Amino acid sequence: MKDISFPVLLESLPIEIILWAIFGGILIIFGAFSAILLWHWKIYSTGKFTTVSNMVLYLSVSAGFLAIMIISIFWYSL
Repeated sequence: MKDISFPVLLESLPIEIILWAIFGGILIIFGAFSAILLWHWKIYSTGKFTTVSNMVLYLSVSAGFLAIMIISIFWYSL
């Protein structure tokens, strides 16, 4: 079996598969991040959350993940 380098593998795959893999990976990351966010939100509502700035950080990162997913869907639909 021959060793195939990563750039050669990327060149042989269709762009749709690469885009869907990126989108799926971001979707999985966003799902895990949302679970962490909801868990911390529960802690925040009980008064055990450390600072409000941490909550703002979680919300801004979530917004970034959503923006990347929306851009990737728009790009794929072109």
